Amino acid sequence: MNTTQFIIYSVNDVKKVAENISLFQKKEYGDNSNVIEIIDELMNKGRCDIAYTELENGEGEIQVYLDFKNFRLVREITFYELPLPMMIKEIQDLESIEEMILESENLNFDELVSCNVDYAELNIEELKSLTL
Repeated sequence: MNTTQFIIYSVNDVKKVAENISLFQKKEYGDNSNVIEIIDELMNKGRCDIAYTELENGEGEIQVYLDFKNFRLVREITFYELPLPMMIKEIQDLESIEEMILESENLNFDELVSCNVDYAELNIEELKSLTL
C-alpha cells in the first residue's frame, strides 16, 4: 500500500533556501546570484544546480543539484570513458523543509564534488549486463 507524505513549507522557507544557495554561489564562484531567479528555479523547474566540476584527466564530471520537487540533494557522477560511459547518482533524501534549509546553510564545494567512486573497482561486466 502506498502512503502519501505531505511536506509543508512557506514562501519564507523557499526564500531562505534560495538565499543560502545565493550566499554559497557568491562565496564559491563570485557570482551575484539573484535570489528571485533561484526561487523561480526551485519552484518552477523543481531544481537548482549548485556545484559542478570535471574529474581528473577529463574522465568525467560531477554535477550537484538540489531537487526541490522530491526534497533531495543529488550528485550525478558521469564517467565518459571506462569500457562504457555511465552515470552514477548519489541521492540524499531530505525529510523536511527544515532539513533542506539546514543542508543549504552548510554547502561546501569540496564535499559536494568529492568522488568516492573508484571506477577501477567497478565490476564492468556486471554493469554492462545491466545496461544491455
